[in-house]
Amino acid sequence: MGVTFEKFVRGEGPRLRAALVATFGPQRGTEAVADALAYGWENWERIEPMDNRMGYLFRVAYRVALRNGPRRAPAFTAPPADELPHFEPRLMLVDDQLVIPLSPCPSDAPPATTG
Repeated sequence: MGVTFEKFVRGEGPRLRAALVATFGPQRGTEAVADALAYGWENWERIEPMDNRMGYLFRVAYRVALRNGPRRAPAFTAPPADELPHFEPRLMLVDDQLVIPLSPCPSDAPPATTG
C-alpha cells in the first residue's frame, strides 16, 4: 500500500487549507476543505493511486466552495492606523488597505558617493 490518508492529510492538509482560505476566505475555505477531506476519506482507495491527489482534492474543495456562493475576494480589513506595528515602516494605509509602496523609501536608498 502507498500513502495512507492520515499521512497525506498531515503532509498536504495545511497547503490545501491555505490555498482555499486565500481564495474564499477563512469560513468558506475551511468548510470546503473539511468537506473535501471527508470525501477523500470515503474514497481514498480510488484517490490514493492518482498522480495528483492534492490537485484532485483541491478541485473537490473548490467546487464545494463555489456551490456555497460566487467567488469573492476574502475581506481582510486593515487595523486602525494607531494600531499598526511600529517596526514595519514600509507598510502604508491607503483607502483602509495595507500596501507596500513599489518605490523604495528614502531611508532605504544607498548613501550618496562622492567622486
